[in-house]
Amino acid sequence: MGSVTQVVQSVRRIAVAIYALASITLGFMIEGLLIAPIVFCARAFGFWLGMLVFTISWLLIGLAVLAVTVYFWRTTAEASTEELSTGPVRRRIRHLARRSRPLGAFAIALYFGPIMSPPFFRAIGYRDRRLCAWVAASALVFCPVWFTVYGGGTHLLLGLLRK
Repeated sequence: MGSVTQVVQSVRRIAVAIYALASITLGFMIEGLLIAPIVFCARAFGFWLGMLVFTISWLLIGLAVLAVTVYFWRTTAEASTEELSTGPVRRRIRHLARRSRPLGAFAIALYFGPIMSPPFFRAIGYRDRRLCAWVAASALVFCPVWFTVYGGGTHLLLGLLRK
């Protein structure tokens, strides 16, 4: 009986190690998918034009991803407002969530950008035109920040600060 437990524990350890390795690998791949276009645009077009090309291309890709996800979202049923609004605690939480939603949307835009943000914007309650507007705004928030970090803009900014 003890040997079966040891085998199960060994299998669990191996599974956890494989999961951790896969997660780290996926993280590096996603980071590479962000950095590669930034470096390409910065080197091919220069800093400012490269930032513009990168921002426009990510905006267009983000809107395409939004269109595809909206197509799939139309097939899912949503909870009714009556189901979500019962009880004073739920009403208070919903009120606080509505008040902090723009700050959360800004954080989502900054971190995820236009390509990965639509599900998160939808999760915090944005739909239709407002969802599309936040996806477009996320390109204007995300792209300049990350382009500056990875595209060599920090040297440009430091040079401006030293003058």
